[in-house]
Amino acid sequence: MDDIKCAILKELYGKILADLDPIFILPCLYEILPTKVCNKFKQIQTRTDRVHLFMKMAFNCMTLEEIFQAFSYQGAFVFLTEEILKKLKEKIQNDKVYYAIRIGLFTEHRKDLVEFRHRLKMFSLTGDQKSFDKEVNQVVSLWKNDNYRRSLPVTGRQKLADRYFFVRDAQCENIRLRYEETLKNTDVLREIEEIAKFSTNPILIDMMYLARKASAMIMTDPDSHENAYRDYLEIAEQHTELVPACRETGLVFYIKYNFICLRYEKCLDKKLKQELFNIAGKAVDHFTREYEQVANDFQNIFKIKLAHLQLGIGVLGNTIENEIITEEDINDATKRLSKLNEKILSTRWKWGYYIAKSKILWLRRNLNDALKYAEIAYSHAVKGKFKKEVKGTEDFLNAVRSEMCGSSNMPTITHSTDRKEMNSQNFSQPYPTEVVDVLHGPNIRDTEPLSKLPQQQSQPLNNFQLILDAINQIDRKLSKLDMLDEISARISVLETQIDNINKPDMLDYLSAKMSALESQVNKISKLDMLNSLSDRMTAIKSQVDNITREMTSFKQEFNEKFERFACVERRLASLENEIEKLVVENKELKQTI
Repeated sequence: MDDIKCAILKELYGKILADLDPIFILPCLYEILPTKVCNKFKQIQTRTDRVHLFMKMAFNCMTLEEIFQAFSYQGAFVFLTEEILKKLKEKIQNDKVYYAIRIGLFTEHRKDLVEFRHRLKMFSLTGDQKSFDKEVNQVVSLWKNDNYRRSLPVTGRQKLADRYFFVRDAQCENIRLRYEETLKNTDVLREIEEIAKFSTNPILIDMMYLARKASAMIMTDPDSHENAYRDYLEIAEQHTELVPACRETGLVFYIKYNFICLRYEKCLDKKLKQELFNIAGKAVDHFTREYEQVANDFQNIFKIKLAHLQLGIGVLGNTIENEIITEEDINDATKRLSKLNEKILSTRWKWGYYIAKSKILWLRRNLNDALKYAEIAYSHAVKGKFKKEVKGTEDFLNAVRSEMCGSSNMPTITHSTDRKEMNSQNFSQPYPTEVVDVLHGPNIRDTEPLSKLPQQQSQPLNNFQLILDAINQIDRKLSKLDMLDEISARISVLETQIDNINKPDMLDYLSAKMSALESQVNKISKLDMLNSLSDRMTAIKSQVDNITREMTSFKQEFNEKFERFACVERRLASLENEIEKLVVENKELKQTI
């Protein structure tokens, strides 16, 4: 155990001494500590002495994972695990998922399910619908097969029910990503609700049903937002108190984040924005209880979601109207994105990453690069078939192109900077002339919308800068014309090649090929095919005869052994009779004596 862990245990020594009794977790300790030590726990009369012995073992020969395993036994001292985790989070201030958080809390069955569920999520996020459907159909067919299901023991049926829930939950997510508004009326939600009673954790499934139901309601009818939140999502959040922190409880807060974000997009209440940061932190904390891949993926997702929040990008890629974006927001978003490796992101979040990069460049007036990244984001949205994201990205692309042509309709970032700093960067056009010091002036909570700021007189640009801008615009138009000429020339060449094709010759060629194939088919001798089938039947018959002989031999051997067993049985019966006679004789001898 390293120094940090030892220091944490020493800090909590008093609390552990007050609450722990190792006798209640002794069955688990037998799996971790030597039997000699565990027997000693039984012999020690006072509880505090038992705790002192446990702590001695913890410092000298137990890992933190084993301590968590012991505290989690039958849920006896889970609160002590939570205290240790809280201290760990305080001491380790970085984005790395701390290994100890994930150990000793879940079974191998649970780990296998979560890995399976996360694989389905990746299929959805990358738009691999074929692989997704294949995995789902395999599990659904097993569950629907009554004979197979009934052949399983009770625990086997429960595990299959757990897997069935995960594929149905994945289907909800898959439909939600493709924004098919039929989710509320499909059988998927009803199946989730009904499977709960057959599973190993009905509360967890009820919780996810409520959260998915709320999500489906607002997708079908956005006006049902408040009812869905009050009647379903709030109750799902209450259920999180009854389930250990895990991937599913994290998903409830993930869905809650989306709900509150949709509400924020309408009213831009600064309190809601702060609440979104709190919800995101809580969701990530729950996801980190799972294995590393799940934890890291969801951490990356929330880095992008929070960057979107700071850049005025809505839940579905739409631009949040009248959002105030400060220099601090841009710097924070840039910092979050800099911690990501876009190569390992799924298609959905590659879209999220590049649209955020594009928005940052657009806000900094680097319109050429903003357009380039927006087009990359658009390609990922189209590849994944994310309808809403495609629409939002199209709108942003149109806005960037419109501004490149000289007509800006979207809100812009305000900066405090001098002319030398502006000229040192490769901007396609100068900064706007409205000036607010976003570093030393009012923060996001106090800044007025730019439309309300007093207009200031523009500073004159030098002639050289104006000439450069004009030349750049002419170059862009000329390059587009050149591209059109090249495309037109290539189309003409293709048309000529098509016209030169001799269609009668092609028909003669195809007819000759068909005749050749027909002659090959006719050459196949039906007699040869029958002979081949006959040979195969003979071979199969020979194999059956061999199996029959082996069965006969086995039967004879079995009969012989059974006969020997019967002989032994008869001999035992004879011996029992002789023993009974001897007992009777013995009694008679005793009586005569």
